[in-house]
Amino acid sequence: VAGMAPQSAPVAAGGQVSGGFAVQPVSSREEALAVIADPLVSGVLLPDLGHGVIYMKRFNPQTGTSDFGEFSFVQPQQAAPEETKPEVVTMDVFNSTVEKLRAEIAAVKGGRGKREVAADE
Repeated sequence: VAGMAPQSAPVAAGGQVSGGFAVQPVSSREEALAVIADPLVSGVLLPDLGHGVIYMKRFNPQTGTSDFGEFSFVQPQQAAPEETKPEVVTMDVFNSTVEKLRAEIAAVKGGRGKREVAADE
């Protein structure tokens, strides 16, 4: 019939149709669960920008109920830099190193007069 506008798919209350999906912003998961899935559109996308989540609800004709999906934006984790573990030294190695240092110090002090050695200690 001339003069009649073509009909478009139904739109969820307050939303718009985008690529066969109705889009309706929500503010919580509970609000998204309360939205009625329209069987005449592919589904309803329910962005919850305050929580970084997009819900999807669609009518499932096989079960007669709604399918509900939840999608969240997750930043990819950057590879953690490898931590350099501190080198572990046993007491035996520590004690032998201290003894070597003491011997070297004594050798250096041995070249000076006894007075200076006594004053340094």
